[in-house]
Amino acid sequence: DDDSVQVGDDAQLDGADFFEKGQSVYVVATASDGTLEGSAASDAVMVGNTPPAAPTVAVTPDVASSGEALVCSVTAPSADSDADIITYTMTWTVDGSAYTGVTQTSVWTGDTLPGSETASGQTWTCLATPDDGEDIGDTAEASAIICALGTADCAAPSCLAILEADASAASGMWSVDPDGSGASEVYCD
Repeated sequence: DDDSVQVGDDAQLDGADFFEKGQSVYVVATASDGTLEGSAASDAVMVGNTPPAAPTVAVTPDVASSGEALVCSVTAPSADSDADIITYTMTWTVDGSAYTGVTQTSVWTGDTLPGSETASGQTWTCLATPDDGEDIGDTAEASAIICALGTADCAAPSCLAILEADASAASGMWSVDPDGSGASEVYCD
């Protein structure tokens, strides 16, 4: 921008202090032995974009029951040294394999996985990729486990909820927690 930012014999310059993306930096160097000066040499470089850093993400709920929707949220946004506006695209894997089915969008593209896609025993992972409009940044991930409703680690709110989640559920002892105060083993038929 034709502004001089450094004059003298210092060979280094911190770009973070002086330059912004898109600016042209021009240097002129002249060799000198203290008595005579040589001819000047010069070069220019364009300051490029810095990709955004990975965000921090979470999937809610992190332990879900079969048929429950999952939402991937950005809990701490990506840092971007250029102060660019960041958008995110969410993709999903199920048990380590890429998921190519239907997703929904709440805030960011693909951030919601419909409950119709989740089944007991699956592990779903959300991959959140930041984009500053010029470069893609590092991806962050978070996972959720789909548990079997009515089991010890996934208590149901009622016997009816177990039957609604799995119409083939057999009569027997199930883990139920109707008021959130702690699960009990009860007979459901």
